[in-house]
Amino acid sequence: MLLLTVLLSFTENFLCTDALLGCRIDSSLHGVFKRQMHSNRNLIFDSSFKDPIIYDEITVSTTSISDYGDCYEQIGQSYIFGLKRMGRPICYRCITPILRSANILQLAHQQGENCHDTISGAKTACFDAAQPKMEALKAIIE
Repeated sequence: MLLLTVLLSFTENFLCTDALLGCRIDSSLHGVFKRQMHSNRNLIFDSSFKDPIIYDEITVSTTSISDYGDCYEQIGQSYIFGLKRMGRPICYRCITPILRSANILQLAHQQGENCHDTISGAKTACFDAAQPKMEALKAIIE
Protein backbone atom coordinates (compact mmCIF):
# COMPACT_ATOMS: atom_id res chain seq x y z
CA MET A 1 0.00 0.00 0.00
CA LEU A 2 2.84 2.40 0.84
CA LEU A 3 4.56 1.70 -2.49
CA LEU A 4 1.35 2.49 -4.38
CA THR A 5 0.92 5.78 -2.49
CA VAL A 6 4.51 6.82 -3.19
CA LEU A 7 4.15 5.86 -6.85
CA LEU A 8 0.92 7.85 -7.22
CA SER A 9 2.52 10.83 -5.49
CA PHE A 10 5.57 10.59 -7.77
CA THR A 11 3.36 10.34 -10.87
CA GLU A 12 1.25 13.33 -9.77
CA ASN A 13 4.36 15.42 -9.10
CA PHE A 14 5.89 14.32 -12.40
CA LEU A 15 2.77 15.32 -14.32
CA CYS A 16 2.63 18.70 -12.56
CA THR A 17 6.32 19.28 -13.30
CA ASP A 18 5.79 18.23 -16.91
CA ALA A 19 2.89 20.71 -17.23
CA LEU A 20 5.01 23.47 -15.73
CA LEU A 21 7.88 22.76 -18.11
CA GLY A 22 5.50 23.13 -21.06
CA CYS A 23 4.27 26.57 -20.02
CA ARG A 24 6.68 29.44 -20.52
CA ILE A 25 5.78 33.08 -19.96
CA ASP A 26 6.93 35.38 -22.78
CA SER A 27 10.37 36.82 -21.96
CA SER A 28 9.19 40.39 -22.70
CA LEU A 29 6.99 40.13 -19.57
CA HIS A 30 9.73 38.99 -17.15
CA GLY A 31 10.74 41.32 -14.33
CA VAL A 32 9.80 42.81 -10.99
CA PHE A 33 6.87 45.22 -11.02
CA LYS A 34 5.34 47.39 -8.29
CA ARG A 35 1.63 47.36 -7.51
CA GLN A 36 0.04 50.20 -5.55
CA MET A 37 -1.95 48.81 -2.67
CA HIS A 38 -5.34 50.27 -1.75
CA SER A 39 -5.17 53.16 0.69
CA ASN A 40 -7.45 55.75 2.27
CA ARG A 41 -5.69 58.58 0.43
CA ASN A 42 -8.60 59.17 -1.98
CA LEU A 43 -11.27 58.77 0.69
CA ILE A 44 -10.09 61.53 3.03
CA PHE A 45 -9.35 65.03 1.72
CA ASP A 46 -7.19 66.40 4.50
CA SER A 47 -3.69 67.78 3.99
CA SER A 48 -2.70 66.73 7.52
CA PHE A 49 -3.59 63.10 6.81
CA LYS A 50 -0.34 61.23 6.21
CA ASP A 51 -1.46 57.94 4.71
CA PRO A 52 1.60 56.58 2.92
CA ILE A 53 1.33 55.04 -0.51
CA ILE A 54 2.25 51.38 -0.09
CA TYR A 55 3.65 49.28 -2.90
CA ASP A 56 3.81 45.52 -3.23
CA GLU A 57 6.17 43.69 -5.60
CA ILE A 58 5.02 41.27 -8.28
CA THR A 59 7.71 39.07 -9.83
CA VAL A 60 7.18 37.58 -13.29
CA SER A 61 9.60 34.75 -14.06
CA THR A 62 9.86 32.14 -16.80
CA THR A 63 7.19 29.88 -15.28
CA SER A 64 5.35 31.85 -12.57
CA ILE A 65 3.92 35.13 -11.30
CA SER A 66 4.43 35.65 -7.57
CA ASP A 67 0.82 36.33 -6.50
CA TYR A 68 -0.79 33.92 -8.99
CA GLY A 69 1.41 30.81 -8.79
CA ASP A 70 2.88 28.52 -11.41
CA CYS A 71 2.02 28.59 -15.10
CA TYR A 72 0.17 25.47 -16.24
CA GLU A 73 -0.96 26.33 -19.76
CA GLN A 74 -0.90 29.13 -22.32
CA ILE A 75 -4.06 29.92 -24.28
CA GLY A 76 -3.41 32.61 -26.89
CA GLN A 77 -2.27 35.67 -24.95
CA SER A 78 -3.61 34.29 -21.65
CA TYR A 79 -2.06 31.92 -19.14
CA ILE A 80 -3.55 29.48 -16.64
CA PHE A 81 -1.84 29.83 -13.25
CA GLY A 82 -2.22 27.53 -10.26
CA LEU A 83 -1.61 28.76 -6.72
CA LYS A 84 -1.26 26.16 -3.97
CA ARG A 85 -3.29 27.04 -0.87
CA MET A 86 -2.84 25.33 2.48
CA GLY A 87 -5.64 22.89 3.22
CA ARG A 88 -7.58 23.77 0.05
CA PRO A 89 -7.42 22.77 -3.62
CA ILE A 90 -5.14 24.60 -6.02
CA CYS A 91 -6.62 27.94 -7.13
CA TYR A 92 -6.49 28.01 -10.95
CA ARG A 93 -6.88 31.39 -12.65
CA CYS A 94 -6.76 32.70 -16.18
CA ILE A 95 -4.58 35.82 -16.34
CA THR A 96 -3.94 37.92 -19.44
CA PRO A 97 -0.75 40.00 -19.10
CA ILE A 98 -0.82 43.17 -21.21
CA LEU A 99 2.48 45.04 -21.54
CA ARG A 100 1.45 48.72 -21.67
CA SER A 101 5.06 50.01 -21.83
CA ALA A 102 8.55 48.80 -20.88
CA ASN A 103 7.76 49.27 -17.18
CA ILE A 104 3.95 48.97 -16.99
CA LEU A 105 2.35 45.53 -17.01
CA GLN A 106 -1.41 45.08 -16.62
CA LEU A 107 -2.58 41.68 -15.34
CA ALA A 108 -6.17 41.36 -16.55
CA HIS A 109 -8.65 38.77 -15.27
CA GLN A 110 -12.37 38.42 -14.63
CA GLN A 111 -13.91 40.44 -11.82
CA GLY A 112 -15.11 38.72 -8.69
CA GLU A 113 -14.32 35.15 -7.76
CA ASN A 114 -11.69 34.05 -10.23
CA CYS A 115 -10.48 30.87 -8.48
CA HIS A 116 -11.37 27.59 -10.13
CA ASP A 117 -10.77 24.05 -8.88
CA THR A 118 -9.74 22.80 -12.32
CA ILE A 119 -7.70 24.02 -15.28
CA SER A 120 -10.70 23.53 -17.57
CA GLY A 121 -12.79 25.72 -15.26
CA ALA A 122 -10.16 28.46 -15.41
CA LYS A 123 -10.12 28.27 -19.22
CA THR A 124 -13.76 29.39 -19.29
CA ALA A 125 -12.68 32.65 -17.61
CA CYS A 126 -10.11 33.54 -20.30
CA PHE A 127 -10.73 36.40 -22.69
CA ASP A 128 -8.96 37.96 -25.66
CA ALA A 129 -7.02 41.09 -24.67
CA ALA A 130 -7.72 42.62 -28.11
CA GLN A 131 -11.51 42.23 -27.73
CA PRO A 132 -12.17 45.27 -25.44
CA LYS A 133 -10.16 47.45 -27.85
CA MET A 134 -12.26 46.26 -30.79
CA GLU A 135 -15.52 46.93 -28.94
CA ALA A 136 -14.31 50.44 -28.02
CA LEU A 137 -13.30 51.05 -31.65
CA LYS A 138 -16.73 49.92 -32.89
CA ALA A 139 -18.42 52.29 -30.41
CA ILE A 140 -16.36 55.22 -31.73
CA ILE A 141 -17.11 54.39 -35.39
CA GLU A 142 -20.87 53.99 -34.83
